[in-house]
Amino acid sequence: MVVRQDTTDIFVGFGERLRSERIKLMKTQSEFSALAATSSQTQMRYETGQSFPKLEYLFELSKHGVDIGYIVTGRRNDGSMGSLDQSLLDQFNALKDDQKAALMHLIGVMGDKPLLHADNIAPRQSQTLHSPAAPFRGKHNDH
Repeated sequence: MVVRQDTTDIFVGFGERLRSERIKLMKTQSEFSALAATSSQTQMRYETGQSFPKLEYLFELSKHGVDIGYIVTGRRNDGSMGSLDQSLLDQFNALKDDQKAALMHLIGVMGDKPLLHADNIAPRQSQTLHSPAAPFRGKHNDH
C-alpha cells in the first residue's frame, strides 16, 4: 500500500523562499525571470504561490548560482558545517597520513563498512590505535 504525502505540504513557503533567493542575488522579478527564460508575470505567480514552476525552470536557475535546494527544501546549501563537524575536520586534517588511514580504518570497522582510503595503508601491514599519549605505529604481519 502506497501512502502519499499531502502535496500542499511540499509547497508551503516555496514562494517566500524563491523571493528571498531572488532578493539575495539582488535581482528584480524581470531580471530573475530572464535567467530561466520566463516572464516577470510568471515569476510573480511563483513568488506569491499562485502557481508552481516546472523542473526545467529550477534547472535553468541553478545554472546561475541560485540555491535550488533551499528553494525546494528550505535548507541552505552553502557548504557550511556546524561547529562540531568543522572541529572534527580540522583535527582530522592535522593528523599525519598514517594516522588518517588508521582513523578511516577504525571508522570503517565501527560502521561495519569496508576499509576507506586503503591506498594510505602499506600492504601486509595492519594498523593499531593507541591512547593519545602513545605514538601511532604499524604492526607487520608475518603471514
